Amino acid sequence: MHTDTERKKYVEKVRALLAKATDPGATEAEAEAFTKKAQDLMEKWVIQDAELAAAGKGDRRIVTEVAGFVPNGVYGGSLSTMAVYLDEVYDTFTVMTRDRIDPDTGKRAKGLLVTGFSDDVENYRLMWASLRVQVDQRMASPEVVAQMKAETGGGVESGGYRIRWKNAYIGGFSLGAWKTLLERKHVAREYVPTSTALVLVGKKDQVDAAVKEQFPNLRTSRTQNGGGFHGAKAQGYSDGKKVGQAGVGSGTKGALR
Repeated sequence: MHTDTERKKYVEKVRALLAKATDPGATEAEAEAFTKKAQDLMEKWVIQDAELAAAGKGDRRIVTEVAGFVPNGVYGGSLSTMAVYLDEVYDTFTVMTRDRIDPDTGKRAKGLLVTGFSDDVENYRLMWASLRVQVDQRMASPEVVAQMKAETGGGVESGGYRIRWKNAYIGGFSLGAWKTLLERKHVAREYVPTSTALVLVGKKDQVDAAVKEQFPNLRTSRTQNGGGFHGAKAQGYSDGKKVGQAGVGSGTKGALR
């Protein structure tokens, strides 16, 4: 005979599996695997949808934390666009902070002050770090460098054009990654129980209310998506659509230096 403590443990385990299944960073195969494991446990322990939803209400909390940094300089605007795209993926809200020291680089940068449910903010933090690495290293790959040189000219005088080219690439990459992550999010949520889905739908409204209370005079700022260089945008978009796949972000060094 199972105790209440054991049952609660497995209810939480099922909730954790469903959270992984609905994480936009999970592939379709991973989402299916997490969901299948959750469903098996639900059948074994006769766990109902309503029980899962009720269990999730007690410990879910909205937090505001610095979840990453956008470097100052010529690529800051395009990278901030990538950060804002993640808000729609994770039902969060991002505010750019004043300059502060990025502990990873020791340089001054703008912090990404993210408001959302604690697990969503943590997923945002992990995905932001992953995307920064992928876009940085992908632009340093030989094929992308060759395309940039061909479209901007190979001389030293083309430096300004290369900055614009890279910003256009980042804009395209951000858009491609956003679309892929949203697709994964929508596919993953098709697998979750009805009551859990209803809880997920209401998250963004709660986050928006928390943001209005915390930042009553907040004004939204315009993001940049990189102007010109349609070839750079197209290549970035193509690479962004493959986010998380093998071979994306396989450069030997970063390009945003």
